[in-house]
Amino acid sequence: MFTTYQCHELGFMQFFDEHRRYWSLVERNARTPWFHLTLRCYVEEQPTTHTTMPGDVSQFVNLLNQPEGPVQVVDVQVVTPERLNKKGRWLMEPLAKLELAKTSGPEVAHIYTTVDGHTYYDLPDDVQGIEQLRDWTVLYARPTVVSAMTTQH
Repeated sequence: MFTTYQCHELGFMQFFDEHRRYWSLVERNARTPWFHLTLRCYVEEQPTTHTTMPGDVSQFVNLLNQPEGPVQVVDVQVVTPERLNKKGRWLMEPLAKLELAKTSGPEVAHIYTTVDGHTYYDLPDDVQGIEQLRDWTVLYARPTVVSAMTTQH
């Protein structure tokens, strides 16, 4: 979740679009992963690029599961806190795969795999290791791109 404060709202921007609010600063205090998506939108066949930042897995998955339309996901990055990535700071890395696994209780675990092969486990407090997880489900997998330039000789 992101927090905003009234004093950081750019009220003059409402002149351009009355249905949106614009902020010069947002805050995030939750020490949980979030996502940075680059989207290509087509309006009357004209592409524009937008960035959106879902604050949690459910919001990210809801965005991905929207009905087909004039929006294409160009890039997905996961932003992980130091408690997950063990690097002593927040990291933003291209996401290769996001999985969900069940625990023995009512909780679920999320598993983030980056393009570079790093895997981060967001486990509930009562789960000691990944061997306790079951019924793994892929929520997102980065599409593999085959180069159009590849030809046979």
